[in-house]
Amino acid sequence: AEPTHDNSDLDTLRTAWEDLSEPRHGVDGRGDTYRPWQFAPANTTKELSKTAALRGSIQQYDESGYIVEYNLNEVDLGALEVAFRRDMLLLNEQKWIDRQSRMIVLSFATYNPIFDFWCSCTFLVEMPPSGVFF
Repeated sequence: AEPTHDNSDLDTLRTAWEDLSEPRHGVDGRGDTYRPWQFAPANTTKELSKTAALRGSIQQYDESGYIVEYNLNEVDLGALEVAFRRDMLLLNEQKWIDRQSRMIVLSFATYNPIFDFWCSCTFLVEMPPSGVFF
């Protein structure tokens, strides 16, 4: 069974996120599958994002968590950059990543059409309770 999570402390993030410029999804690169204030259980992320568990230096992590996603295939990369920067400031102000956070994953894929080459990149930053980053 998936753990239950109290999202009450994320209400201000939800309000601020929903108050951002409209329309958002599909125009400025923000994804609409996940909400950063809602916990996404492992079975949901496995199915929707085709994610897998990750092994770090400290422990293994399942696919669950709080997720922000962007579509980097957007035509208007200027709007995507503005939205991304604004979102990162908001998430920082709302302390979306705090002492209770245990890891951050940055994942993306690139394609080089000249060589017909795909590259999938996943970066994992672990944050133990000591506050020391690995």
